Amino acid sequence: MEATRQPLWTKRFILLCASNFLFFMSFFLLLPTLPVYLVENLGASEDQVGLIMGIFTIAAVFARPITGYLMDFKNQKALFLIAIIVFVVATFGYLVAQTVLFIFLIRFIYGFGFGMSTTAGGTMAAEWIPEERRGEGLGYYGTFIMVAMSVGPIVGVYVAAKTSYQGMFWFCFSLSLIGLLMASFLPNFKHEKSKKDARKLSLKTKEDMSFWFQELIEKKALPVSAAMMMIAIVFGGVISFVSLYAKELGDASIAGTYFTLYAIAIVISRPFAGKWFDQKGPNRLIAFGTLFYFIGMIILGLAMNSWMVYAAALVIGIGYGVLQPSYQALSIQLSPSHRRGAATATFFTLFDIGVGIGSFFLGWVVVQIGYGNMFLLSSLFLIVSYFVYFRSARPMVKDARLALQEK
Repeated sequence: MEATRQPLWTKRFILLCASNFLFFMSFFLLLPTLPVYLVENLGASEDQVGLIMGIFTIAAVFARPITGYLMDFKNQKALFLIAIIVFVVATFGYLVAQTVLFIFLIRFIYGFGFGMSTTAGGTMAAEWIPEERRGEGLGYYGTFIMVAMSVGPIVGVYVAAKTSYQGMFWFCFSLSLIGLLMASFLPNFKHEKSKKDARKLSLKTKEDMSFWFQELIEKKALPVSAAMMMIAIVFGGVISFVSLYAKELGDASIAGTYFTLYAIAIVISRPFAGKWFDQKGPNRLIAFGTLFYFIGMIILGLAMNSWMVYAAALVIGIGYGVLQPSYQALSIQLSPSHRRGAATATFFTLFDIGVGIGSFFLGWVVVQIGYGNMFLLSSLFLIVSYFVYFRSARPMVKDARLALQEK
């Protein structure tokens, strides 16, 4: 007799998704507006804008491993609230910052809070989602982020135009504050680790030199995370240069429509991908997602008009909407249950590193061969990604599924 499936949409999961949505809305509001604010209001140069936007990723990379480690044996709600408080304080900093240097410091704190909160939130979601519905649950959890991504930039531009940049910063601050209030109603949860597993964060002895790889990084999540890092390199190149590509094609507004269609495709594809993952396994799903992403990049690189760019957005969105939650669920599924925080941190740390590599390396490639050829060339990273999965992670997936079936 088939066992009754455990409920997914519990009160705590709904609260987590809702607070996460507000948190990401506040973040995505700034993506199209902050660079313009820096140039028009603070007189920043293009190099300074790039440095300010890039320091965010560096701060997030530092924050994720430490947060993931602490999430595995500390009070998870307390850590999540601390992370959001850091983010809220940094958001308020935009209101009082009057210099480029001040914004630079605020952006670092902002990135640190972002890295903490996304790692903490992802770990809590993985803990609370029933194991047999993890792919589906993480797909829905990620959908809230994608909705914020599709709506946030449009709302940010609208609020800034109708009020002012200060009005837009106040709006961001208000959203993050409401998200913090909602998160305060989440239940407490502390994952108990054995004394053997729990270690203090210390760098006093030679043994501690290997601490980052033993405790902060989950080795079993590395193959899947490495495959996702290759995808993130492509992702970093697209988000960094699709706006300039649109200008080269003769219509800057193409970029805005691209991101909207891209987000819609992700929102539509993720729930179906999650159910497929839980019922049929990841192998064919990952092959399907990689193929779609690859085709989308070829269309984007060969685009000669807006319609080809829009078609690319839809195809790439489906591919990414399938791959990201699948790889995230796998990184958790392949790791010990008491190491979900470290697994989540490992996954997102390598993702952030991939985005950074994509932004910088593919930026150099653009200078050499142009935007279209860069997109075509970057599609090769998708082939490398699938090769990494097929050779390193796929055998581990088979063993994990057998273990799950025996429970």
